[in-house]
Amino acid sequence: TLDPITRTIQAMLLSQYRLKLFQDNHIHDMKPVILLKTDGTTDNCDAIFENFKEYMKNELDKSVIDVIRSQAKDIIKDMFDYFDSHGLTNRLLVDELKQEFSEEHLVKVHSKVKNINDLQVELNDLENPKVPYRMVFTVDMLHEGWDVLNLFDIVRLYDERKDGTNVSPVTTQEAQLIGRGARYFPFKLNDDIIGADNELYKRKFDAIPDNPLKVCETLYYHCIDNSKYIYDLQRALEETGFKETNEGLKFEYKLKKEFVDSKFYKYGKLFVNSYEEKPVEEISRIPDTFAIMTSTNLVKKSSVSKLYEKIEDDKTIDDNIVERTHKVVEVDKRILLKALRKFPVYEFARLKSYFPLLKSHSEFLTSKDYAGRYEFVTITSGEPTNEDIYQGALRLFEILSNKILSIKKPLRGTHEFREIQLSDYIVDSPREKKYDKDEIEQKEGEGISQNSPNVNEDYRYNLSNKPWFVYDDNYGTTEEKRFVRYFSTQVEELKKVYETVYLIRNERKYHLYSFDDGKRFEPDYILILGNKTTVIEQQHIFIEPKGQHLRENDDWKEKFLLQLENDSRCIAYPDYDNYSVKGLPFYTHNVKEQRFKEYFEKLYKHT
Repeated sequence: TLDPITRTIQAMLLSQYRLKLFQDNHIHDMKPVILLKTDGTTDNCDAIFENFKEYMKNELDKSVIDVIRSQAKDIIKDMFDYFDSHGLTNRLLVDELKQEFSEEHLVKVHSKVKNINDLQVELNDLENPKVPYRMVFTVDMLHEGWDVLNLFDIVRLYDERKDGTNVSPVTTQEAQLIGRGARYFPFKLNDDIIGADNELYKRKFDAIPDNPLKVCETLYYHCIDNSKYIYDLQRALEETGFKETNEGLKFEYKLKKEFVDSKFYKYGKLFVNSYEEKPVEEISRIPDTFAIMTSTNLVKKSSVSKLYEKIEDDKTIDDNIVERTHKVVEVDKRILLKALRKFPVYEFARLKSYFPLLKSHSEFLTSKDYAGRYEFVTITSGEPTNEDIYQGALRLFEILSNKILSIKKPLRGTHEFREIQLSDYIVDSPREKKYDKDEIEQKEGEGISQNSPNVNEDYRYNLSNKPWFVYDDNYGTTEEKRFVRYFSTQVEELKKVYETVYLIRNERKYHLYSFDDGKRFEPDYILILGNKTTVIEQQHIFIEPKGQHLRENDDWKEKFLLQLENDSRCIAYPDYDNYSVKGLPFYTHNVKEQRFKEYFEKLYKHT
């Protein structure tokens, strides 16, 4: 609904917002770029370019930002909330835009521009911080052969369109341009921001669209609000393959109104710890979080040992194939040392820089604090030879070397827990889960209501009228649904002992740091149990449902949960001696479930 110039200013503000978020997260070589798409002739592009420069110098003032602010919603509202929280008034924003988008940061590109070939070279290197451009004006030269990853905003500067029964060529060209702009800019954040799911080239926020950093991996196309045009553009995006026809399954964790209106929600607290740098004398082992899976894919007639993910239904196994598991501590040390020499990180001086208390290569290979805890698998035709064992060790040490190289400053989680406002972290949370359309009807796991007919009747459950569950439904994995159904059978027992019983699904807002190495951990559920006598007494209990296939890789989480009860302390006021945090063993629905139940029942049997 904005006119073209105001639409452009809004895109510039959004670009600055994105730039600041990158900088807040220590990504300083990122320079978001805006593309302005003009229509008509090259002369028209020239005129728009000159008019924009004049506007920025002499006409831009805070009134245009007032207009944008007055209509702000969704991402634009989030943007202004950020500016307000950082003291950026409309007057300061005007000054910033004039500086960041001054003439030297603008460029036009079309067939009549002088030195167009040299300019094209620069345009293909826009990610380079030395290339000054933040805004590119073009007619139609950049539809093909333009590869740039830091293009985050495309602004359509004209509003008229060709209405017809089919998608117009103009719309198809725009879809192709959007597709080029949608290429992912790879970045990595601190684990403090996103946890373990933080690969450089992997999209990070598709499943958590309410995370403020989602704007850092989202392309925005700014155009007129014309429903016919937008419909045709969506079709063109699908037909050109740049937009999935399946948007994914969208759902939302919505807080119950009675919970939001309660004093507990308005004034309640949660407790969090922080992290700190670990003293040198405590860096005495490889972190427990360095789990290495040793499962294998039994490849027919494999003659060289390999490590792969296991395929359970592989029916092509040769009867002569021999699978052997080798513990590092039992392998000939000469074979292991030969494998170590292939990787520079295992040179002793360098290894000792990561583990200052390490005394020798021998200790590294034999101690359970280091590589001696691991094992690897060989799969061979007949009994494995020394060469097979060497190849298996080589693969193990390759995986481990990458993990060691990822070590930064050794950290540890603090044992002191401070208060935070519960209502700041427990909020309505929209989510999305990717499924093929033909799969959704058969699904009962993540993204599916616990009360859906698809869900197994053993753990199907209507939570809408259960005040102890703070959200109106549970959309978790099947393991989480099994846990919530089990919990429902225990509520009455808990209420015999506690006045307050709330089970909260933690939707990636609240996190802790492990005592051993400061790794971020977001427990799936927070159980709050409380009584009010002369002072408030309250327990915060963290619960993690975990499928059997995930337990091995997440053992460090269970260890941390069980450390909490004896090794944590809530601080703030003297009365907080009556507050405590603790964790329970993983909830797993098979035989492991029994251990969880023993711990859980102690909550009301031994209080």
